[in-house]
Amino acid sequence: MNGYQSTALGDDERHEVALSYGTIIGTGALNLLICGGRLFTRAFVTKTFGIDDWACLVALAFTTTFNIIGLVIITVGSGRHVTHVSTPELTLWFKLYYTCTALSVFIALVVKTSLILCLRRLFPQTYIEKWTPAFLGAMVVITISFVFVDVFQCNPPKYVYELQFVMAPDRAKHCLPPNTVYNVFLFQAILFFTIDIIILLMPAPVVWSLNIRQRHKGLIVLLISVPAIIACIAPTLRFQSLDFLKSQDTDITFHSASALYWQAIEYNLGMIAGSIGSLKPLFIRLGAIGRVYLAKAKLSSSYKLEESAHDDSLPKKSSAFRVQGDSVLNDTVYNEDEWDPNRPSARYRSLAPR
Repeated sequence: MNGYQSTALGDDERHEVALSYGTIIGTGALNLLICGGRLFTRAFVTKTFGIDDWACLVALAFTTTFNIIGLVIITVGSGRHVTHVSTPELTLWFKLYYTCTALSVFIALVVKTSLILCLRRLFPQTYIEKWTPAFLGAMVVITISFVFVDVFQCNPPKYVYELQFVMAPDRAKHCLPPNTVYNVFLFQAILFFTIDIIILLMPAPVVWSLNIRQRHKGLIVLLISVPAIIACIAPTLRFQSLDFLKSQDTDITFHSASALYWQAIEYNLGMIAGSIGSLKPLFIRLGAIGRVYLAKAKLSSSYKLEESAHDDSLPKKSSAFRVQGDSVLNDTVYNEDEWDPNRPSARYRSLAPR
C-alpha cells in the first residue's frame, strides 16, 4: 500500500489539504465562538444555566476534540496520496482515523441531544416536550448499535487500525466485506440526515402558531433554520465521500479526506444552529452598554464646551504685561487701604479706575 516518495505534493493534494484545514478550522472556530457566547450568556447574563446548556457544553467538548483529532489526521497524511505519506505517519493515521470513526456516532448523539433539549426549553408545554424522551431513547439505541458495528467491523479490531494487520494477506477473513461496511456507513449517514430534518421541522408548527408579527416569526425561523439546513446538507454531500469504502481504494489517505471534513462541518454547524438563538440577551446587554457609553461621551463633550465658553467670557490679564515678581494672585490681594471695615464700599475700590 505504501511506496513512500518524498516528492512535492501535486495540485490536487494541496487543494485537498487546504480545503480540509480551512473547513475544520473555520467551522470549529465559529462553533467555539457561538457556543461559548451562548454558554456565557446563559451563565452570566440571564443566569438561567440549565440542562440543555450542560448538554451543549459536553457536545462542545466532544466536537472540539473531533476537530483537533481531524487536524492531526490532516497533518499526518489526510488529503495526500498514500505514496506521499511515510510509514510512521500512515501508522498514526490509521489509529487516529479509527478513533474518529468510533467517536463520530457518539458525537452525533450528543450534538442532536443538545439540539433537542434546547428545543424542549424554548417550546415548553408542547408536543416537543412530550416526545423528547422517546426520541432520545431511540437515538441512544441507534447509537449503541452503530458504535458496535463501527468498532468491531474487524475481529479483532486491530485489523482496522494496526498497519501491519491492515496490510496482512488474511485481513479479509477477519473483517466485514467492503460492500457491507459501505452500506453500514451509508445507512448511518441517511438515518442521521433524516433525524436532522425531523429536528429542523419540529419547532415549525409552534413558531407559526405564536401570536407575534410575521417579521419576527421569519427571523426566528431564519436564525434556527439556516445553520441547520447547512448541517443537513453536509451528510448528503458526505454520501459520495464514502465511495472509497466499497471500491477498496488503496489511496485511502487522499480519498477519505472529504468524509472527514464533511463530518466536522455537520457537527459544528449543528451546534451553531442550536446556540445562535440564545445570543439575543447578550446583544441586548452589549447594545445597552454601548448606548450608555455614547451618552456619557456626549455629556462629557457638552460639559467641556460649556466650561470653555464660560472661561472665554471672563476678563483675563495678559501675561505679556506682567513684570518680574508679579503673581497671578495680585488681582485678589487687598491692601489695608482697600479693606477698611468702617467703609464697606472700600473693598471694591480696587475695581474702580485709578
